[in-house]
Amino acid sequence: GFLLRSSLRKGDIAGRFGGEEFLAILPEADLATAQAAAERLCARVRANETLWSSQTLSVTVSVGVVVLEGEETLEKAISRADHALYAAKDAGRDRVMVARTTPAPE
Repeated sequence: GFLLRSSLRKGDIAGRFGGEEFLAILPEADLATAQAAAERLCARVRANETLWSSQTLSVTVSVGVVVLEGEETLEKAISRADHALYAAKDAGRDRVMVARTTPAPE
């Protein structure tokens, strides 16, 4: 949680969204700002190594980024972010994927 919150601006909102998933809402952020925050988070998590039982452990994150489109609901935007997150995982993890347009209906 701390690394996520420290990667965001004052007024941004972050919290746990599922078992291993977190959600950040960046009011009034454009795509470039949101993507930069996500890249900053990935770098901070990657650099944050932990010593455990005489071994160094490191963790990485995968991030899906979206910007609300027009009258899109938050639920729909979260669904698009989830698709982008899984695309990041499928592409090898430890990366940011941006969903630029609404995916076709399933």
